[in-house]
Amino acid sequence: MNGLKGSLKIRREETDDGLVILVNERSDSELIVVQGTYPSGPVFDPEKKSGLSRFTSEMMMRGTKKRKYRRIIDEVESLGAGIRFYSGDDVSWSSARCTPRTFDKALEILFDCTANPVFPEEEVEKVRGIMLTRIMQREDSTAAVANRIAREMLFPLGNPYHHDPGGYEESIAGITREDVASFHEKHYGRNSAILTFSGKISMEEVLQSIQRHTSEWELVEPGPRVPDISVKRPRKSRKKYHKMPQKSQADIAIMCPAPERTHDDHYALDLGNTILGKIGLMGRLGKSIREKQGLAYYATSQYVSRITGGYWIAYAGVNPANVDRALEGIYLEMGKITEKPVMKREYSDVLTNRVGNMALRLETCSGAAGFMQTIERHDLGLDFVERYEEKIRSITREDIQRACSNYIRSDEAVTAIAAP
Repeated sequence: MNGLKGSLKIRREETDDGLVILVNERSDSELIVVQGTYPSGPVFDPEKKSGLSRFTSEMMMRGTKKRKYRRIIDEVESLGAGIRFYSGDDVSWSSARCTPRTFDKALEILFDCTANPVFPEEEVEKVRGIMLTRIMQREDSTAAVANRIAREMLFPLGNPYHHDPGGYEESIAGITREDVASFHEKHYGRNSAILTFSGKISMEEVLQSIQRHTSEWELVEPGPRVPDISVKRPRKSRKKYHKMPQKSQADIAIMCPAPERTHDDHYALDLGNTILGKIGLMGRLGKSIREKQGLAYYATSQYVSRITGGYWIAYAGVNPANVDRALEGIYLEMGKITEKPVMKREYSDVLTNRVGNMALRLETCSGAAGFMQTIERHDLGLDFVERYEEKIRSITREDIQRACSNYIRSDEAVTAIAAP
């Protein structure tokens, strides 16, 4: 029962101005991983500026008050380090990988990019071109198109999740340097950031380095809050076909609303989804749709839980001639998991899977740094990992059935098919 006990030791500090710092010291590691999150994900994109969050994250390393883009790249490479900025759903991320010897310099560069980006006009146009290319690639993928359409169907216009986080041609074309600079100013303040450190580093060393390198990092007032993305349960199912004549494969995306990370049903639904679309070779969906019936190249599912809401999605890639039969098979499996408790063997396997998955995740500095972000963002408590196994094993087969009955419902799902 205590297999995870002691696997993630955390020290937490919060500065007077609101910067949150968590450190997982690993004396046996020769690597340090730093992760930062900021309330600046695509949920904050203005209505007609879809993609602005990702545009901004792409620009963070493109030049600062002290360094030009080429110098940033050269300095990072000379350290043998890695620095990256990217945008998730609710938050945007920064990350750095370095050694204890290069830690202070890598952190100085990371904070320079976070606090002092200048967004050169020529780099804005380069990033615009990159993002427009990505949109073209997305719209040429049946899987990506089906996923986008399902998202737009489930989350109504006006909901922060309605628009694709990568934006659209018209929205990306209209984003200006001033839009990016304004977005950065509002969302990347020191008092709204969470920084996590895992590796051969102590809290005292972290605090000393932060004190040296964050004097130019300004505050934001007030700290932005993640908007509500929850939606009402659909009254009935809906289906939409999107023709892509140039393609030879069809892709299906079936989406239902699901609860936020801190909801009481989270763990039971996570276990149900793992049985349905993950454990083994893509779970029950993969076994039935792909292996037994031979209808799909892949068939799986995912439960995405965020700060203020979430969704469950099943997706499959199939021969266009098999779309209707594959849909019928997926709906059938969705129904089965709600009709009766999962089998005892499945139940035992999924408990072992989730506990083992957590243990593997925490073995690496990167996994530990990322999970500390989850703990802080969702207020799970510093002892969460020690309580995790007991929490998981307290979920019953009946709990899984009930949670799946509440959220995995074909009669309330939206279905998108992108096919020739």
